[in-house]
Amino acid sequence: MESLEKIKVEGMTCNSCATNVSTYLRDSGLENIHVDLGSGNVTYENPVHLDKDKIGKGLKDLGYKLSESKKASFYSGREFWFMVSMLFTAPLLLHMFFSWPLLHNPTFQLILAIPVMFIGYKYFGKSALGSLKRGGANMDVLILMGSTAAFIYSCVGVFYFESHEYLFFETAASILSLVMLGNIIEDRAVAKTRSAIEALIKLQPQTARQIIKNKDAADTLRTVNISDLLIGDKVQVNTGDQIPVDGKVMSGHGSIDESMMTGESELNDIKVGENVLSGTLLVNGNIAVQVTKTGNQTSLSQIIKLMQDAQFTKPAIQRLADKISSWFVPIVIIISILTLIISFFVLQISFSESMMRCIAVMVISCPCAMGLATPTAIAVGIGRAGSKGLLIKDPNALELIDQAKTIIFDKTGTLTRIGKQVDKIVIEKGFDRAEIIGIIAALEKRSTHPVAQGIINYVNTESSTLGSLIEIEEVQGRGMKAKLEDGREVILGSESYTGITSASDVNLLINSQHAASIYFMEDQIRDDASSVIEELKRENIRTVLLSGDKTEKCRRVADDLSLDEWYAQKLPDEKLAIVDAFNRSGITVMVGDGINDAPPLQQSNIGISINNASQIAINAADVVITGKAGLKSILDLKKVGKHTYLTIKQNLFWALFYNVVAIPLAAMGFLSPIVGVITMAFSDLIVIGNSIRLKTKKIF
Repeated sequence: MESLEKIKVEGMTCNSCATNVSTYLRDSGLENIHVDLGSGNVTYENPVHLDKDKIGKGLKDLGYKLSESKKASFYSGREFWFMVSMLFTAPLLLHMFFSWPLLHNPTFQLILAIPVMFIGYKYFGKSALGSLKRGGANMDVLILMGSTAAFIYSCVGVFYFESHEYLFFETAASILSLVMLGNIIEDRAVAKTRSAIEALIKLQPQTARQIIKNKDAADTLRTVNISDLLIGDKVQVNTGDQIPVDGKVMSGHGSIDESMMTGESELNDIKVGENVLSGTLLVNGNIAVQVTKTGNQTSLSQIIKLMQDAQFTKPAIQRLADKISSWFVPIVIIISILTLIISFFVLQISFSESMMRCIAVMVISCPCAMGLATPTAIAVGIGRAGSKGLLIKDPNALELIDQAKTIIFDKTGTLTRIGKQVDKIVIEKGFDRAEIIGIIAALEKRSTHPVAQGIINYVNTESSTLGSLIEIEEVQGRGMKAKLEDGREVILGSESYTGITSASDVNLLINSQHAASIYFMEDQIRDDASSVIEELKRENIRTVLLSGDKTEKCRRVADDLSLDEWYAQKLPDEKLAIVDAFNRSGITVMVGDGINDAPPLQQSNIGISINNASQIAINAADVVITGKAGLKSILDLKKVGKHTYLTIKQNLFWALFYNVVAIPLAAMGFLSPIVGVITMAFSDLIVIGNSIRLKTKKIF
């Protein structure tokens, strides 16, 4: 794998900006590109050895800046520019309350408005231009159109009519400043986390203990970088280590937790000749592994590649405000042009007055309320979700969740609990139960195997005679052996260790006689899973199980929960294809917790990771269920999303209602811009007040 390089890009304000940057870098020959819009961090592999100065020059041509500082500068951020904008906007608004001559001076107002206009074009211009190039018109187009119309209208008033009746510089400035404030409110409500790609890279061990021969031909260890390993090299892996490479076990044995990579709920007891995957955890034992895959060919690297592909193939869902803007902008422009034509050619009004009516229509359509409609509601909705243990990373999730058609669940750790629990212990005839339970307890208390705790929890519920054991020894990954005080040999372990062929999971032998059988429960379904699935089905939402675990286990869970569909033994790339297919039929939600769930979490319209998930799944998700909230939080998320979306629609209704009434009046010359500005301010207050109402609204 190529070493990962990192840059920080300034000037990105929207997903379109992030797409522009990633497309430029990809076209320049860079690979595995990940753009984190929130922080501006961009990571990539550089196989073409492209100089950062050339990258910076190319980004500059696109309108972005390569930050030279490792620490984000406050003076280059949107909050700084908002404060500068407000510094110039505030005096423009003060003239409405004070009669100081300077505040009413047209030239002074023009001087104050110009910097705000430059900041507005800097902040909203790239997104607006990108939207127009794609043949659409998003909210940023509407914002710039309204503010520009007000600015031009005012400039005409200064230089042509020389009349205070045409001065609306405060309108142009306040549009830009208020919408910037709305975006900042939304940004602050969204928690910033590390990017999923960076977390994946950090997960992969950067060094390994390579086994080499010293001068005396004896094995010795040296620490090397993963990138220096070649196929055929050997590495040493000890208890608690993450396996650094894909390879084959050459010596030793142990138990590996592969659940985060493959979805398999059981530990995999491995021995000589078996294959292991990079990124999995050696829970106990010590093994020597011969490298069979390196670099981009390892299992973990393939998941990184899938994450990258998912980032670029995730379907773009247009926000409601942008949908409205896409048709509202053309309508306003058409009405403005018709106003000019009808006023001049039909009503025989002078061209200058006709032009002013035309511009007045655009001024009155200024979208302050529309610009505040979504971010104010989202900010309050994120707070309500947080009270239920839901961390909203992508505010789009609140707009989309109530429209979900399909919810896909991982199995292990999502619908089922992680960890073995004992179902029963059967004592063979001729043995005393209390004594046998005591022997099992004494052995397992000295075991490091993960299933030992489940056995201890069970035997602690029974009365027992504490077994007195000597010469206790643990055979890593296989079982325990010891001797009783009377000399009898005791062996406790799996079929491969005891030689007992039965339906039980663990057996106890005393002097080669079968004394006890321990049976583990099947995957334990979470307590809240059944009620959550039932509620989702009542809402006509399709429920799907998507897992890498074995077919029979998935079938049992799917049947117990009455899921609509289920898929078993799926690799990460196969999961991506399935999620993509569901995406095409409607809004799709993916709920998961493992490393192998990260690509589909990123690919789905909404990704949700649950508590105790891997860091990779948490970073790839749009929503994180924290604490002990459990799966029921999905229902809470739907409720918050439903009412947040309803609030957004209400806000947009009031914003549009103002425009629908005011624009025709302005076109006919019955509504002066000053009255329009006053009613626009009233519309802003309605939108903000309605969003605040969501904070106390009963939704749970």
